[in-house]
Amino acid sequence: TRAVPARIGSWEIMGILGRGASATIFLGRELFPRRDVAIKLYDHHHLNNEDRKLFRSLFLKETLLARRLTHPNITQVYDAATDDERAYIVMEYAQEGSLDRFCTPETVLEPEHIARLLEQACDALSYAHANGVVHRDLKPQNILMGADGEVKVADFGVAFTNLQFDTTRQMVVGSPAYMAPEQLEGRTATMQSDIYSLGIVLYK
Repeated sequence: TRAVPARIGSWEIMGILGRGASATIFLGRELFPRRDVAIKLYDHHHLNNEDRKLFRSLFLKETLLARRLTHPNITQVYDAATDDERAYIVMEYAQEGSLDRFCTPETVLEPEHIARLLEQACDALSYAHANGVVHRDLKPQNILMGADGEVKVADFGVAFTNLQFDTTRQMVVGSPAYMAPEQLEGRTATMQSDIYSLGIVLYK
């Protein structure tokens, strides 16, 4: 396990928000303007040169997507950087965490509350789809909540667009438990694939 850095870029690190297979998310603090942010630091030290090239493509795409998608229910991105040592994205901090914590019999929300949250997620997807973006990895962990209880759809890192440099159209990416049948078969994901995944999120 790597030590928690004191700083990443110009942001002071306050703690760890979560760890995944390919990245760690830190809570960071910016002084001007004064605000807390989430910093997604990717771990790509274990990748070979070919995989690192693919990673850089995905990283570049996630950053470009974030700049294209400006919606109150999509996580805002403030900054991004990559070099040979590390790559990170600085994002809006969603204080209430993800919907994953509501996916147990003890913590499940009331149906009316669930409906409001999923309506906001649908608004975010409708906007993304209208801009030619398919998310491809919708799951409770990627649907966050801000301090006001508003949904923030996050992590468009495996999404694809009509951008020419996209190299992931035929890759099987996503979380198998939430993937549509066509994704599991290696076929191209569509807007309907996202709706299928959101349906499983609703069930969970």
